[in-house]
This record gives sequence, structure tokens and C-alpha cells, in this order.
Amino acid sequence: MQIRVKRQNINSSELTSALSGYIEHEGIESDVMTRLEKSIHHDEPIPEKYIRVIVRKMNAEFQGLMLLLSRNMDAWFASVSRLPRKTFLRKAEDSKPPVLTQVQIDELRTLIEAHFRSAIGLGWKVPKVTEKQWNKAGIEQPQEDLQTWIRQSYVAGRLADVLNNESTYADMVKLAKRLPLTRIDKLVVEAAEKNAAKYISGYGRKLADLAEDMLTEKHKSAIHDVVQRYFSGELTHTTYNAEGFTPQEAESLLSTDKAVKGWRELTTELKNRFKAVDVGRDWDRVAVSEVRFSTNLGRIMNIQVEGGGDPASIEVYYHVQPTACKHCKKLYLASDGTPKRFKLSEILDNIQETGGMNVGRKASLIGEEGGYIPNATVHPFCHCYPVRVIKGYTMPTRKER
Repeated sequence: MQIRVKRQNINSSELTSALSGYIEHEGIESDVMTRLEKSIHHDEPIPEKYIRVIVRKMNAEFQGLMLLLSRNMDAWFASVSRLPRKTFLRKAEDSKPPVLTQVQIDELRTLIEAHFRSAIGLGWKVPKVTEKQWNKAGIEQPQEDLQTWIRQSYVAGRLADVLNNESTYADMVKLAKRLPLTRIDKLVVEAAEKNAAKYISGYGRKLADLAEDMLTEKHKSAIHDVVQRYFSGELTHTTYNAEGFTPQEAESLLSTDKAVKGWRELTTELKNRFKAVDVGRDWDRVAVSEVRFSTNLGRIMNIQVEGGGDPASIEVYYHVQPTACKHCKKLYLASDGTPKRFKLSEILDNIQETGGMNVGRKASLIGEEGGYIPNATVHPFCHCYPVRVIKGYTMPTRKER
């Protein structure tokens, strides 16, 4: 809930009294307290605003990538459909929906996946002949670099001790330019980039799978339509082909009054599949989780450096938000709400064993073989982050947090 307040001839005391009465009347005290509790974490070195900015910038590049993919798919379908050229006298008619071969469907899969491979620095990785055909069709190679934001988020984590709630994102970038990355830092960033690349390219494969499934389904429905026409007596053999219909005949029959009338409608339908809610959520998971994962890696490396370098002698606890899931609370908090302590060496061993996330491990088995373990991040969208235990520092209880 958001409340817009326009102050006019009212002092702070009167405004406080009015808001308190409104909150009590609406019965939203617990929601307000939770929001206030989340907003007063002055001990949080990396404010949420840095992660939000990085994710927003990463999503902007992703949207640019999807827009280019959309244009390139139009160009690809147009070349496959042999679309007639437009003239100044008349607008060319949309050609019939292409009956694609498996080879063509495979090429479309490659086109979709190539966009995401290029965005993580792997380039197109397609045969020269195919690339030449794509160039002829006007297909452009993307310029986006989604890995930039993984590096940015890692640096944000490394700067944990010098950033505060007053620092702007621009301040962070300015400080980052003065931060000398060690060889270990560079290796960790490379590992984070490879981890992100795995999920980003996996997202590209998911879109390619969707495209292939839809086009295959279109072929199945086309064949089903021919069979139905045959059994209803609407479909008859031609005199010149006693064996059945040629592919050209089938194409002619199947492109009369269908719901999808041309290649433009076919590509639109395909691109709409890419905008489906579940697909969008999948990308959001990739973006948010990989940025948080990389930020926490930066925090862990910073903790090791600031703690003297020996991970076996450094202890950490995890900052757990009040809104965290029950699994994170069980993993990171004692029964009284006090954060559990872990050796940094244990966390680093877990990261090395799992890659930094509990993929394939079960939340229901915390404390047992195969269960969630303390990690860079526990699960997708996890907001928990590691904090160094300093001698003489009193561990916060759940109420204090």
C-alpha cells in the first residue's frame, strides 16, 4: 500500500496523529511495522538501491536484446517465406504461413540461442554459410553485454565497507574505478560470470524450446486438419497424383482461412509466447538471483580480505530479513532468533562444492545429507547476505533485527 500525503497548513505532530489514526482504523499496523523494520537496517552496508539499479540496468539491456530478437525473427521468417518486395504502387501481401522443415526449425532455434550466446560474450557460433544467409536477410548481431552487471554487482559487494545509505549508484561506480582487483578477485568474477552465463544461455534455450514446440504443434494441427477434411469428404485426390498430396498442395490447402493467416501473424504469435508470464518470471529469477549471487561473492571476498585473509579464523553470520522464507530462517537463525555463526572456510568449501547455490539440494533436509547448506545464496530471489563477526560485537536478536 502506498499513501500520498500533501501537506498544507499542518504540522508534523498533527500529521503523525492523523496517520496513526488512519493506520489503526485500516488495521495495517503489522504491515507498516514490517516496512519500517526493513527501512531502518543502518547496519546494511550495501543498500538495496544498488542491487535494484543493477537489476534495472540489466533488464534494460535484456529488453533491448529481446527487441532485436523480435526484429531478427521477422527478417528470418520473411526470408524463409520469400516475401514479395513492396513497391510504391502497392503494399505487398503477406505470404502464406511457411510450412517449415525440421532443418529450418533447427535454424530458428540457433538464431534464438545465438542472441543469448552473443550477450554473454560467446558470439554467434553459427556456420559461415548460415551467417551469410542471415546477413543477406538483414539480421543484426546484438551488442548487449549482460555480463557487465555481474561484474558490477561483484564490485558492489567488495565495496561493502565503504558504501552507505547516503552513497549514490554513481558514487559506487566512481569508487569501483579506484578498486584494484586482485588475481583472486578476477578469478571469482570469472566464476560468477560463467555461472550467470549458464543460466542466461539456458534461458535462450528455453525460448528456443518454446519456438520449436509451437511450430511443431502448428504442423501437427495442419496434418490433423488434412485428415479431418479427408474423412469428411471435403478433401479429394487430384487426377495427376494418385499417391496423395504434394507439399505444395498441402500448403495451399492449409493456408486459406486459418486463424494464423501469414508469416507475420505466425511470428507475432511466437513472440507472444515469449512474453508469457512464466517465461518472464524465469528471466526475472535469472537477473535478480545472479546479481545477488555475485554481490554476495564480493561480500565474502571482502570479508576474507578485511578479516586478515585466513578463512579458518574468520566467522560470519547471515543477515536474514524479517520477510525471509522459513528455510533461510531455519538455516541461518537459532531457535531464539539469534544468527548462527559459521567459519568462512565452511562457506567457501560449500561454494566450491555447489557452485554457490543449493541447486539440486532439498529445503526439507536442512541439517541432513542433501539439504540446503550455508552458501553464497540459498535459493533464487534469496535476500540473505553474509556479515563478518567482529570480536566484542553483540549478535543481534530477532527483535533487534
